Amino acid sequence: MQEREHTQAEVSRWLSGNHNFTLATLAKISVALGVNLITV
Repeated sequence: MQEREHTQAEVSRWLSGNHNFTLATLAKISVALGVNLITV
């Protein structure tokens, strides 16, 4: 398992719905979770 690079407060802000993720960030999240977040 990979060590966390972000604080719990950062993740909470992201999940609040007020954060605009870049496509690169969404791709990293998709790989980390092993799910497709974006379908083109």
